[in-house]
Amino acid sequence: MDDISGKAGISKKTLYQFVADKNELVAEIIKNQYFITKNKLEALTVQSSDRIEELMRINVFIMQFLQAISPVAIYDLNKYYPEIYAQSAEQFRNLFSGSILANIKTGKQEGIYRNDINEEVITRLHVERIGQLQEAKAFWGVEASSAQVIKEMTTYYIRGLITEKGEQLLNTHILEFTNYLIK
Repeated sequence: MDDISGKAGISKKTLYQFVADKNELVAEIIKNQYFITKNKLEALTVQSSDRIEELMRINVFIMQFLQAISPVAIYDLNKYYPEIYAQSAEQFRNLFSGSILANIKTGKQEGIYRNDINEEVITRLHVERIGQLQEAKAFWGVEASSAQVIKEMTTYYIRGLITEKGEQLLNTHILEFTNYLIK
């Protein structure tokens, strides 16, 4: 708390006027990041021209989000604040799953995705696969987070969902998607 108040340019007493202890401070920081992430995901829906582009953007966003998290921060959070860690991990997983699930449901209604898929199962499988990509870094190294791997994983996943109408949209977005990943 000394370090935080010092870097914020306030006294420790002032800091304690806003938070009761370190647990509350950590919880508030994660809560703030959750709302920032939620707003960014909602913006992707608005910015996308169709469900295929939206799903591509959601996938890239989630992967970049996970890659930006320091393994040391995750370790420390889990070690020193296990309840906050477990709760926040579940909240973020639900947020990501909710975005993907909403996309699939809307895409099915629009005839872009197949009607015979179970969107709940497909969503859960995909969120788990994305999470495993970060773990794969230990085996693959930097290559696991490369634009090519992300592109292949995402297009592989989308091809399993789409109808002929969706295939046409996917083909229009593949080059654009590759450029989006390189940025």
